[in-house]
Amino acid sequence: SMDLTLTPIITTSDGEALNAEIRQRTSNGRYDIDGSLARTDRVDSNGNALPGQEWRGHVEGYGRFNLGPEWQTGFDVFRSSDPTYLRQFRFSSLDTLTSRAFIQGENGRDYAAANAYAFQGLLAGDSAGVLPYVLPALDYSYAGIPGRTGYFSLDANALSIYRTQGLDTRRLSTTAAWN
Repeated sequence: SMDLTLTPIITTSDGEALNAEIRQRTSNGRYDIDGSLARTDRVDSNGNALPGQEWRGHVEGYGRFNLGPEWQTGFDVFRSSDPTYLRQFRFSSLDTLTSRAFIQGENGRDYAAANAYAFQGLLAGDSAGVLPYVLPALDYSYAGIPGRTGYFSLDANALSIYRTQGLDTRRLSTTAAWN
């Protein structure tokens, strides 16, 4: 139900790294987390060498868990110690990393979800303070039981975007209908 894989990475120019992946099936779900750690020469956000050495690394993974017949929760995580690490060791060429935590439920025709997001920019000009945290994104959808004259439906969404620098955003929207 569980395994761990350790992979040493040896390069001629970038030093050594250790990659680890752990996977497990639990009684109510599963997770898979991959990460690495390297002691390398220091570099700036453009990849230029600086004096000394530093620890660098990344983590990437997901988890999905059932809380009962109608509810699930989980996470997706992808973070790096710095903007150049993933490309330097060829783990990823993405320029934005997304992490998410969520809970969601379905009951017949009804649906509810709560999500939280964090982003990490890996381009040289990205400012960490401007990248948003979405805390929370809430969704709700209700569809009544169809009768001879129709049914009532309601959709609602609430969103809060937070930044340590720049503008924050808050939004609430609803739609109600007789179908």
